[in-house]
Amino acid sequence: MIKLEMTYNEAYHMIKLYDLLRDMDMLDDLPGCIETFFDKIQSEQINYTNKVSKAQSKRPIAEW
Repeated sequence: MIKLEMTYNEAYHMIKLYDLLRDMDMLDDLPGCIETFFDKIQSEQINYTNKVSKAQSKRPIAEW
């Protein structure tokens, strides 16, 4: 297994590419492993976004 680190911006653009390929019905021409790869990227981005949101919600709110 190869572990690869991506910035949030890189993951965002990979998902945009995935959406473009899906919208143009080009995924049918690609091996299933590529679709699985894009799904993993999308899943990890969702997990990261949820973790960030959860951490931000735990921050104390300054009340004046």
